Amino acid sequence: MLESLPNVAVQGYDRNRRVIYWNAESTRLYGYQAEEAAGRYLEELIIPETMQAQVIQDHTAWLRVGKVIPPGRLVLQEWRGHPVPVYSYHVMLDEFTKDPVMFCVDVRLDTIEAEQ
Repeated sequence: MLESLPNVAVQGYDRNRRVIYWNAESTRLYGYQAEEAAGRYLEELIIPETMQAQVIQDHTAWLRVGKVIPPGRLVLQEWRGHPVPVYSYHVMLDEFTKDPVMFCVDVRLDTIEAEQ
């Protein structure tokens, strides 16, 4: 189901922020093939350096105390380091277990805004 969502990039991460799922739209949006992204840290792929510490802190707070990462507009980056404006929503499955999985759902904003 996640693979077939048009214009919706979905990435899945384990408790250590390593990629365990990367759909085709994530490849189109960020430039990494699923095989390239697999096992790599979220922050080394699409998070600008200036945001990395905060992303790690927010992810850790969600795991430890259940503080949900709010949805919102972000400027992430693609494989060459170019900015990618997205609306990003986060979901944590199996939140209070030893193997939680976080999914990030990203919709590219500049494409949507250009169509309006």
